[in-house]
Amino acid sequence: MQRRKAKSKKRKDCFWQLVLPTLCEFLPMRVAFLLLLFTANLKPQTSNGQITTNLPYLTLSSFNDNWGGGTSPIHDDFRSFGFQADWQFLAYAEQTGQFRATWSGLTNLGADDVSRLDELELMLRLPVLYHDQKWQLSGLAGTYIIGNLGGQSFQNTLHNWAGVPEVKAPYSSATGVHPFLGAQFQANYTTGKTPEGNSIFLAPQAMYVWAPGYLHQGNIGLGMGVRNPFGDQLQFTIGWAIPDVFYDPTRIAVAEVESEFYVQVGMRLGLASVSFTEFVDANFSLGSLGISLPLGMDRKPLKKVDMLAEFGALSADQGMYIRYLWNKKGLHASHFLWDLHYQFWSVDASNRDGSFYNQITLGSTYQFILPTPNFQVLPYASLRLGLYTGYDGTPEKYQPNPQRNLVMVAETGLRIKLPANVLHKNCYYGLTPNVHYTFVPGFRGFENGGFFIYGLGAFVMIDF
Repeated sequence: MQRRKAKSKKRKDCFWQLVLPTLCEFLPMRVAFLLLLFTANLKPQTSNGQITTNLPYLTLSSFNDNWGGGTSPIHDDFRSFGFQADWQFLAYAEQTGQFRATWSGLTNLGADDVSRLDELELMLRLPVLYHDQKWQLSGLAGTYIIGNLGGQSFQNTLHNWAGVPEVKAPYSSATGVHPFLGAQFQANYTTGKTPEGNSIFLAPQAMYVWAPGYLHQGNIGLGMGVRNPFGDQLQFTIGWAIPDVFYDPTRIAVAEVESEFYVQVGMRLGLASVSFTEFVDANFSLGSLGISLPLGMDRKPLKKVDMLAEFGALSADQGMYIRYLWNKKGLHASHFLWDLHYQFWSVDASNRDGSFYNQITLGSTYQFILPTPNFQVLPYASLRLGLYTGYDGTPEKYQPNPQRNLVMVAETGLRIKLPANVLHKNCYYGLTPNVHYTFVPGFRGFENGGFFIYGLGAFVMIDF
């Protein structure tokens, strides 16, 4: 059986390896953590993809390799899309248990064995051994349900709506229910405090799952990050995954790309839950966007706005963007703010030519009106300078040579901000319609050297 090769050499000029060290030298610590968040991608479908926390929460999310962050090609393949409901609850002795349901659309679009398979994972985790809030050893039990679970119809309906070609792949013959057992270890060690009093932590973790006749898999990882007492946190993890699937070419292909060294990050700020993973050897990434509801916690009233995080969609090439605004005095006390903006997109709407782009810019935003607890419409203007990186490839060539250009961006928009105390006391929420002009000196792809893009984002301003 011949399968499309998904593994390749590590990209020596990987975007985050070049840009991140320089930016972290002068950005404040909280923004350096935020930048880490968006330079790799989190795997949301297994235990190694969870943000480590002892607090109860409910998170509803969707994941897709089209949201991978612009650091690897969009394959529209393997673990291509899916949904997850993740409920962490207080079990006993102030220890948390967890129930998670994950539905994945899996594909294998290799030349000789095109196929697809849907997978539903139901998992229950309960603590067995523990020591205060420092470490916990839990038992895992659940089941995998595989077969035609409606994934093809759902995926192609979305593709038709978005104007993207359908993914034509027949279902494999594999069907069935496969119970599993496993174990998970996770620990939390506070190593220090930020000037604001938030905890800096280390979180080693390990997991093993065995489903007789279907698969067994394990991974180990080390997480690090910063969190406040109310469930808001940022976490960066490196790890090693070892999946082994016993049958079915589609599931085997997915296991091959979701193996060995991975980098993952996760963020929970108020309602926003954003997470990514990148499997470095396979050059495969996956992104997850969702809504997270911390349960049973009374947040502090908002006194100052430390930062703004914004996530949105762009009008060109299925693009997405992520932005952070901050000022040492706080957003409520200064018209001028630092503005870190990262955007990524694919070139071809079919996502089949291996081409992808990312762009990172840093500059300043001027907010004409300072935020207050009331409902507001806040106009702003932004000027930024940065780097545009384009990769051109083919399905057989997943290491395209990058083309880099200096970019200058002028942007304006409105932040439509809801009143305070909507959902969370320490957050403001709202929407941001925007338009920006990107000037790319000497780039042969544009007659006038630039282009307009429209965007629509959702933001959270937070007293972290």
